[in-house]
Amino acid sequence: MTNGRNRRHAAFTLVELLVVIAIIGLLVALLLPAVNAAREAGRRTQCQNHLRQQGLAFINHESALGYFASGGWGYLWTGDPDMGSGEKQPGGWSFSILPYLEESNVNAIGAGLAQAQKRQALLQQKITPIQIFYCPSRRPAVVGYGPEDSFNAAGPADKLVAKTDYAANGGCYSPNENNPVGWTAGPPLTCLNTYPDCNWGPYTDKNVNKYFDGAVNPRLPVPLKKVKDGTSKTMLVAEKFLRDEYHDLSHTINTCSDNNSLYQGYDWDVIRWTKARIASYVPQPDTAVEDNCSVRFGSSHAAIFNAVYCDGSVHGINYDIDTLAFEQLGSRADGGAGCAPPVASGGGTR
Repeated sequence: MTNGRNRRHAAFTLVELLVVIAIIGLLVALLLPAVNAAREAGRRTQCQNHLRQQGLAFINHESALGYFASGGWGYLWTGDPDMGSGEKQPGGWSFSILPYLEESNVNAIGAGLAQAQKRQALLQQKITPIQIFYCPSRRPAVVGYGPEDSFNAAGPADKLVAKTDYAANGGCYSPNENNPVGWTAGPPLTCLNTYPDCNWGPYTDKNVNKYFDGAVNPRLPVPLKKVKDGTSKTMLVAEKFLRDEYHDLSHTINTCSDNNSLYQGYDWDVIRWTKARIASYVPQPDTAVEDNCSVRFGSSHAAIFNAVYCDGSVHGINYDIDTLAFEQLGSRADGGAGCAPPVASGGGTR
């Protein structure tokens, strides 16, 4: 009898088993948020490291050439390996800093080829993603929908191109709001043969020097001496806002703030602005409620977006940053006034 009772007490009852399962489930539920938070912290750190490397590449570019990488000729141009850097380079800032990111092989695609051959070769450039331009909190480093063509490069048949989750600081004013300059696709393809005698449209030397006050301008690059507010007080590159639905790179929506490759010239895919007294410029976390053509900075992180300043330091910026303080970060020479009506800001190299 005693042995029988011992055997019966040694076995689990169904109720006891259910209690154990419930406790395990509760522990998992309690631990899961902490695990997810730790994973996101790791992704956020990786995102910050990407910005730190981009900032260092900009600084090395400036040390070698005397100015930061330029923003390129316009949104229908991509990088050209035979056009050097600065105002002669039609591609955007990300293309120009590639040699300083140990990505010279991508920067050199199509070098030395005749124009027709190069146009086909540059297709490979447009479809080559580079991990350092993606934030792992948002999306993996793979191609996504980008139906916009380029004057100097063929487009992929499947319309999938390399993307970026970061944008350079274009200053206070985007060309479509409170800036009388306006947008341009850039000069026609013949500019490659006639440079510098090209039709620059609104991006003339005079207009760029007068109306653009960020760290990265269309065409004319910014030398360090023009960052008059100080390199530790001026934003260089930061995470860009993107609607939630565009995180899925299988989407086929033609959004004008993420519809071209990361190597393109001046456009809101690769440039954002800081005129925070206008609601559409206020930084915010990614959301489904936003116009397709966003001009704001932001990120997939809950409380902050990350930025690298012109001195190479990386900062997490709260979304509720004071409006004036954010405008001051955007303008390289506002003297603490924030975004005033566009006036001559001393930009460019001329």
